[in-house]
Amino acid sequence: MNSGRRGRIALWALAVVAILAVGFGISQHRAAQSSRLQVTATRQRALFSLINHVENMEAAMAKARAASSSGQKVTFLTNVWYHAGAAQEAVSLAPIASIDLSRLKQFFGVVGDYALVLSQKIARGDMVTPDEWAELNRLEGSVKDLATMLADTGSRVAVTGFGFGAPLSLVRFGASPPDDPLFRGFSEIDDLLQSVPSPTYDGPFSEQNLKQRPLAPAFAGQEITQERAKELGLSFIPADDTWESVRVERIDGAIPCYMVTGKRRDGSEVTAAVSRSGGRVLWVQDSRLPGTPRLTLDAAREQAKSFLTSKGFGDMVETGWRKGTPASSRVVLAYAPAATLDGRKVVLYPDTVKVEVALDTGRIVAFDQTAYLTNHITRDFPATTVYTPEEAAKVLDPSLKQVGPPRLVVAPRSPGQEILAWEFRVQKDQDTYLVYINAQTGREEIILRVIESPSGAVTS
Repeated sequence: MNSGRRGRIALWALAVVAILAVGFGISQHRAAQSSRLQVTATRQRALFSLINHVENMEAAMAKARAASSSGQKVTFLTNVWYHAGAAQEAVSLAPIASIDLSRLKQFFGVVGDYALVLSQKIARGDMVTPDEWAELNRLEGSVKDLATMLADTGSRVAVTGFGFGAPLSLVRFGASPPDDPLFRGFSEIDDLLQSVPSPTYDGPFSEQNLKQRPLAPAFAGQEITQERAKELGLSFIPADDTWESVRVERIDGAIPCYMVTGKRRDGSEVTAAVSRSGGRVLWVQDSRLPGTPRLTLDAAREQAKSFLTSKGFGDMVETGWRKGTPASSRVVLAYAPAATLDGRKVVLYPDTVKVEVALDTGRIVAFDQTAYLTNHITRDFPATTVYTPEEAAKVLDPSLKQVGPPRLVVAPRSPGQEILAWEFRVQKDQDTYLVYINAQTGREEIILRVIESPSGAVTS
């Protein structure tokens, strides 16, 4: 009797365990499916954001060529530069498995840089040559072709739903089969960009400067192994993750590196670029979509500064921040290191780093220190500035109203050339600008407009 009773109890216990196991499995499946759909939504938004910025680039390039006044030309050319940078960010959020998007990001870097070089030339009162306008026209044609291909890709994805919204049972998440319109579209775009010649100009993304630029001291040392690259890349931002798969690719370019990608079970990925020489992490990006924002901007700043301190950065000055939308669950903060000259703090703009913080948990979800590693060297500052801030202020247009004290900065002027300048924050009517007066020559060098909104504080 007791033996039979114990047997029935055992059977009931096994049944309960089986039911719990099934329930747990369903819960896990739903959680994984939800995470995959979140990543899918992120990539979809990134694609259509990319299309929007490329179309705006094309329009601004056409307007710059048609503008009659120097002021209008400068405005439209800086708009090209702004949208090119935003397009690069959108590409980072829309990784396509088996497709290297570095050529697309470099193309945006070239177009934006070329437009910025022309705008600065006009702002200084120099003449843009007919050949330079013709080069801009040629680049505009390439941007137009790119916009058309991106629009076609977006249309195919929207119609078929395969690239973003296909049933998960039909395709392994992260895979990119040849009939996937997203995979096919970006493959065709990569083929297009291989045939686009780089413009001949003197800018940091120009082909001649990428080839001639010496490797920065940060990248000195022996070549690391792929295993070491995996260790460095996937441990750089704090993450208690297990990886379903890890792949490593060798990428050649101005900075030869390993591209390390770790994929989680939910389909989200962490991708890092690690220099082959020296083993320095250039950038890292986590595609996992954060939840509902809970942190304030100031709390995100604290998380970013704490992360920078943990990585050995010293005195860092915030230079801007941006969110995709006011309700975005991620925020990008830019910081530049500071040095000292004649007892004054000097902000080193060329050495900027970017930190992206998730506003649900405060987790670091992206970091980029490529500019810092490339440009952060020992600089030979003059013993003192020739122009005091008071003398430099006399160069400003009298109609401008100064906002706060000026600060001493190192600003990039052209490839391999930097200027020591006084940065003045000024207002005219309802607009705010940053005006840079060369501290050695007293010449007005750069003017940037400050755009402040609920989505960020950036310059253009």
